[in-house]
Amino acid sequence: MNILFKIAICACSYNLNLDSNTPNKIQPIQEYKYGEFNSNATDSTESFKDFCIFFFSNYKNQFSRVKFPLKYITSVGTGNPRNGTSYFPSTKWTFFDLKKANWTSKLISKTKNSRTINFQVDETGVYYNCKFKLIEGKWYLIELFDGSM
Repeated sequence: MNILFKIAICACSYNLNLDSNTPNKIQPIQEYKYGEFNSNATDSTESFKDFCIFFFSNYKNQFSRVKFPLKYITSVGTGNPRNGTSYFPSTKWTFFDLKKANWTSKLISKTKNSRTINFQVDETGVYYNCKFKLIEGKWYLIELFDGSM
């Protein structure tokens, strides 16, 4: 089964407001390359914004920053047989492409070493929470929660 979660923003040409708690439409911005953001990160720690540009730009970059097997949690109503936790293998990975739908994003939680972001397709009931973690100075997707109806 292919992953239903198809999130990507081609971050080199789109912007997510990842440092606020308000919903955000994905808006075009000028084009950036990985590492071009002026960030607070030290040389040994990548900024989360730099990571997002890198991660959402193409399949190869995404694949390199997902901790496989990826923890995949589903929850669709009480008693639904789809509820539960599984682990998504690297062989089933598909590119997350936010450009193909009307996605919004919202930062749910933020600590020094982790971020959880909610992505929704407007007016469809489709939503995913992505948990990212800073590991040895680089950000990785470590968990995916599918709360879609």
